[in-house]
Amino acid sequence: QRLLSIFSNQQISYDRKSDDSSELILNPFLTLLGGIQPKVLKDLMTESRKANGFISRLLFAYPIEEVRRAPIRGYNCKKEKAYEDYILNFTSIETPLINNTVDTKVLPLNDKAKKVYEDWLNDYIYGERDKDLIEYKAKLEGYAIRIGLILAFARSMEVKKIPTEIGEKDLIFAIEICHYFVGSYKRVSFKDAPITKEMKIEKLRKRALKMYKDGKNHDEIIQKLLKEGVVNAHIAEATETPPSTVNLIKQRNKL
Repeated sequence: QRLLSIFSNQQISYDRKSDDSSELILNPFLTLLGGIQPKVLKDLMTESRKANGFISRLLFAYPIEEVRRAPIRGYNCKKEKAYEDYILNFTSIETPLINNTVDTKVLPLNDKAKKVYEDWLNDYIYGERDKDLIEYKAKLEGYAIRIGLILAFARSMEVKKIPTEIGEKDLIFAIEICHYFVGSYKRVSFKDAPITKEMKIEKLRKRALKMYKDGKNHDEIIQKLLKEGVVNAHIAEATETPPSTVNLIKQRNKL
């Protein structure tokens, strides 16, 4: 029950065992991260845990299982350096202080982001009445905004400046991430889990690897997938190719 209260940012009391005193926490925030075996997790997902809303507040990351292999194009040292620089830039941003207190700000959705959010709520959260997902999807309404806020800060690293709003792109990507969490929830919650987008991507990735081993070059692999009617975005993810490049290949070959 305490975790449920913290999720809703409701005040809680903390009892100290050392001196029998209590402390009131007005605005609790808590981030929990952990790992567990899929089989054990399925056994823990009882109806009673689902009924009180605890399970619906968890975000599940369930990566597609794959055989470890060396990168096709070799190890990219530039990407590693770019990631290190990104983290350093993020941690170097100075937090504005007023009287030694963090200056908190509210970041609103801009008009385009509001439209994206409202359409998504009406079409997906409230529109699709899947009885097995109603409770879980209801919590995504708040998660989408939180994730959009994180992405807005990540994007601000390019200019090393604290953002003033959550933009359209931030929210679009946040919604995509929410859909990933729904797919993972289905995999750990349902006995006969449906095939998710991530599973399709992994199948395409394995096919692309086989074609590479068969001597086909990168463009040929993409052309083959395009001819089979695979969506551009899926090809881009499976072959680690920028979407713009996939589109150029499609236009060049009039596929």
